[in-house]
Amino acid sequence: MFLKGGVDYPINEEVLSIQKIVLGHCLDPDVLARLEDQETQVDAGAEPLRMAEVFRALTDGIWSEIATSAEPPADGDSKPRTLDLSTIRRNLQRDHLRRLCTIVLGQRRNSLDDLFAYVRFSGGSRVPADARSLARLHLKEVGDRIGKTLQDEGVKLDDTTRAHLEECLHRITKTLDAGLDANEP
Repeated sequence: MFLKGGVDYPINEEVLSIQKIVLGHCLDPDVLARLEDQETQVDAGAEPLRMAEVFRALTDGIWSEIATSAEPPADGDSKPRTLDLSTIRRNLQRDHLRRLCTIVLGQRRNSLDDLFAYVRFSGGSRVPADARSLARLHLKEVGDRIGKTLQDEGVKLDDTTRAHLEECLHRITKTLDAGLDANEP
């Protein structure tokens, strides 16, 4: 049966909401702190999941098209390669960058943090220092990948993808130029 006017279903929003759940869990300050803590709690010879592995898997998976676009073609073909990122992919990349930027820039400090450092207040989890360093490293790496892709004459970009990548690069540059978090000593 055909419905006049069609049915609009926000598929991009639905997919992004699922992706946000996964990203939110993987980059949650409590999860990152647990990953950091478990390294000291494993049996000798055991290989725990490390925070760096989580960051690497997310970056490499989310930005996989960008990583391969900056590399020369394996078969020696000199034809330009077209890079056309889907809306679903661009939304995921934006959210990943947003989360990395938030980790790097930090949250506003509570005035009670120093007085009651031994007490954990609900909802105020602090991102581990190593997570902040890893987020900065991955932002820089993604920025380098994007920069190479934008400069690569062997990659043909549609306007939407070019605009997306330029915006992402701008956001990364602003975040990295912000320096260390003003809320941190």
